[in-house]
Amino acid sequence: MANENFTILDGELISYSGDDTIVTVPDGVKSIKDGAFLGCVHIKEVKLPEGLTIIKHKAFWGCARLKKIKLPSTLRSIEFGAFRECESLGEITIPDGVTVMGDSVFRSCDSLAKVYLPDSLNELRTSTFSECFLLSDIRLPETLERIPVSCFEGCACLKSITIPESVKTIGKNAFSGCTSLADVKLPSGLKVIEKECFEDCKKLMKLDVPDSIEYIGANAFNKSGLMTYCFSDYLIMGHVLVRYMGKDETTAIPSGIRSIGDHAFANNEELKNITFPETVTEIHDNAFEGCPLLKSVELPLSLKTIGDGVFTDCESLIHIEFPPNIERIGKKVFSGTGFEKYNRDELNILSGKYLISFSGTADELSIPAGVRVIADEAFVECGGVNSVTLPYGLKTIGDGAFQWRSELKKISIPSTVNYIGENAFASCHEPDISIINPKARLCENGFPDGARLRIVDGTKVLNVKLKWGIKAGDCPERRMWNFLCGRSSTNFAMLDKPEYKIPCAIFYYDVEEYCKDYIHRNIVEAVCFAASQEDDYLLERVLSFGILDNLQLQECINYAIEHKLTVQQLTLMRYRFEHLAEPEEQ
Repeated sequence: MANENFTILDGELISYSGDDTIVTVPDGVKSIKDGAFLGCVHIKEVKLPEGLTIIKHKAFWGCARLKKIKLPSTLRSIEFGAFRECESLGEITIPDGVTVMGDSVFRSCDSLAKVYLPDSLNELRTSTFSECFLLSDIRLPETLERIPVSCFEGCACLKSITIPESVKTIGKNAFSGCTSLADVKLPSGLKVIEKECFEDCKKLMKLDVPDSIEYIGANAFNKSGLMTYCFSDYLIMGHVLVRYMGKDETTAIPSGIRSIGDHAFANNEELKNITFPETVTEIHDNAFEGCPLLKSVELPLSLKTIGDGVFTDCESLIHIEFPPNIERIGKKVFSGTGFEKYNRDELNILSGKYLISFSGTADELSIPAGVRVIADEAFVECGGVNSVTLPYGLKTIGDGAFQWRSELKKISIPSTVNYIGENAFASCHEPDISIINPKARLCENGFPDGARLRIVDGTKVLNVKLKWGIKAGDCPERRMWNFLCGRSSTNFAMLDKPEYKIPCAIFYYDVEEYCKDYIHRNIVEAVCFAASQEDDYLLERVLSFGILDNLQLQECINYAIEHKLTVQQLTLMRYRFEHLAEPEEQ
């Protein structure tokens, strides 16, 4: 086979144009480019050279006759869809050293029956082996923490699987449609089984779920043998009530249950009354949705969390009291209930502590004292509110609580708040947010782009304007928030944006030695930044440290002149006159 069939540039195989059934990739190739062999349906065998480190997106996608390929020991990464729809590939060994496999790498490899995965592989991605109809022999690495979404969906010949002890979460649809799956060994520390995880696993009739389980999603075992052949009113996994299948008007949830699963009682047309044991701490989304006759609910004192739409369309439910220690309340908990229909209050506060919704309009709104929790999306459907003052003692601002309130310009958050939910203030247009001694957990996108934070600590004030680069995960804004809530030299070192690091260092100059050291080493940059913000308080404070010498001060003045910061230039010149001017000779 001639090398002219390959296009190779700087060690990367760009494309292959030959028609051979057995292809030997030349030595020296370190990377196979996106789609290099895409749709080469004539290839039956590929020989890859040692030294190859990465197989990129869709490299062999659609090589329908490919039966044999040996991956080299130097390989480290296999990207999205690299071998997708290689319908003749019967087995594959991923070499030790591979750490990353992208989404859908072996999806729809109809003949793939045997797979070896090394312990170096610490992450699988979405749909890695989905629709591998013949897959029956696979060993999962002991380093995985999660089985991802749809990882083995539609693997109809898979009969047994052992989930490694390292796994904490099994994702949505991970094993749905595995119609032959009868034996599943779950790890002792498993915490989450997401929705529809084992749906349509018709032969799965027994499953030992560990006591560590905290959440089981909606329809996790729908149409499985566990549901079909369950002869009890309750399907219980660990301490989670997954599904109630009884027909009684009145029922008492068994003792020991900690969590009521998604849709556990949904669409039960007979249920009128229900009592809970004092072990239940969570009721998950839509647990009682569509129970038209439900009218009496005694919630336990142990309850901490109520999910989204828990009582949706419970038409007969007119009155309910919440216990005193609830920490989180989902959105639209009472949508379509008698409680919602007959409640005429614009500010809907339940049991004096829980703000469920606000449907009115206000220029300035003060939430009443005593309120401890604001439910998810509580203000989403109100007519408008320009300013909100939250009461001392408030603990929770729910997910999306003030989302889409573009008119909201001013918020005051007390020091007692310990949770600011995901998208809590999303889409508010550059609001001013005052926070006293922040301690709260800030979820993803909790504050919007352009929000102006005013942090008050004793007599000191820190003003910072947020400029979100990446809103999710370990973004600079969350690093700054984590520093403000838990000051340490480690958290300070992680502040990689000067627009956050400099004002934080100035703010805590007097109390944190590492902040003082940073300002001493970067005094010119700090003064110029304070001048550029046109923040008189910040500039006066950094000047008050008395660090600048004449040469450094002149550099700052030149900066102010160059950027036409006239007021700040005058401030700097006054500082020179008052503190650095040479004394007159006698």
